[in-house]
Amino acid sequence: MRHLTVRWHVMSLSVLNEGRDLSAEYRERMDIARGPVRVLIAAQQRHGDDVLLPLDTALGTRFHLEHAPIERATVEAALADCELPADLAEAMTSTDYDTLLQASHEDGIQRVGLEVGTPIISVNGASFFGPVVTPMPKGEAAARLWDGVVLVTTSGPQNRAVSTLFTPSSMARRRTARAVARSRGGPDTRGPGSCMAQ
Repeated sequence: MRHLTVRWHVMSLSVLNEGRDLSAEYRERMDIARGPVRVLIAAQQRHGDDVLLPLDTALGTRFHLEHAPIERATVEAALADCELPADLAEAMTSTDYDTLLQASHEDGIQRVGLEVGTPIISVNGASFFGPVVTPMPKGEAAARLWDGVVLVTTSGPQNRAVSTLFTPSSMARRRTARAVARSRGGPDTRGPGSCMAQ
């Protein structure tokens, strides 16, 4: 297959939606969702970057596949899976890591120049949203998908619209286009966002 060095960064829908006009129900969901993301940042600070992938996977498996509630017991079970101390779950209700969470989130968003979804991938100096693939490829199929990602990042500007690929110059053009659209009364359309690989 392929030899890769992957660095993970945390993104947060809760951070993304700060200051937006949300329904009370959705705002409550965002407030609850911030808890596990704070735990990811706390674990990273205490145990290093290598804990991000296994802990995010353990949390995601419980929340998205097993439909477990977003509560301390679920987070503690995910921590136990990763052989991390249960007291990291205390970060769920603490603001101590919020500045670091904000910085990690902004690192991802600034790479693409607008608020997009997750994942954001940065490779060869270019960043883009996606790909989101169902079903998830495995083995050589996954390696071939990665080859395609690398190809998109090195194939020139003609592919940017298709791949949602962003380079620093294209980000500047996109920000300008959005500002013009707003000045003319047009929509400033933005999507959601939450975790990034580099």
